[in-house]
Amino acid sequence: MYESGSESADGPLEGGAADAAGLDDDWWLVDPFEEEYAEPTAERLLRVACGREASPELMVGLARIDVTQLSADDAITALQQMQRFLSYAAGVETRLRAAVTEAVVTEVQVLMDQDRDSGAQRFVCAEQVAFSEITAALRMSPRTGEARILEAQELTNAWKPLLDAMLSGEVTIDHARAVGRELRNLPGHGIGDPAVEAEYRKSCAKVLAKV
Repeated sequence: MYESGSESADGPLEGGAADAAGLDDDWWLVDPFEEEYAEPTAERLLRVACGREASPELMVGLARIDVTQLSADDAITALQQMQRFLSYAAGVETRLRAAVTEAVVTEVQVLMDQDRDSGAQRFVCAEQVAFSEITAALRMSPRTGEARILEAQELTNAWKPLLDAMLSGEVTIDHARAVGRELRNLPGHGIGDPAVEAEYRKSCAKVLAKV
């Protein structure tokens, strides 16, 4: 039923023009209008998407799928794959937000130290200034902006298994926030003492291992 160079029943293109063009795992990224091979069908693109890791490349393939050419079941599968990508994207954004916050706090602290050396007095801390700058840049309310920054800091520290699951497309940001609400109720949350924080991390690890 399948000729050489066509799609097999079990996987993407093998042999023929696809191999000759060196497409291998990135065959959907090549110009579909080249004469050597046919326009990928919606079903073929979806099957390849389902086999990909959560990544920017997954989005590239999903963007090319014409959902009107899919069955209802396959259309739902396409939506699930989009959710997988969005979980990954939320994980990347969370990691970036935490890193940017740290960088801004460091820079602000340097400026404040310089002001202090010159005799100027400030009545705010570097974290407050950084939170305000980032929140304004992202056009968020102060309350929402601060909540998102604190969330990012928690996900990149004691809650890191949740972030890893987001980056792999297994957990959405909504799921992570639901679990996070419970983790905040564990003893030791928000306590600056290193010993208490270490115990809190252990408690989080036990809960997340079960989740």
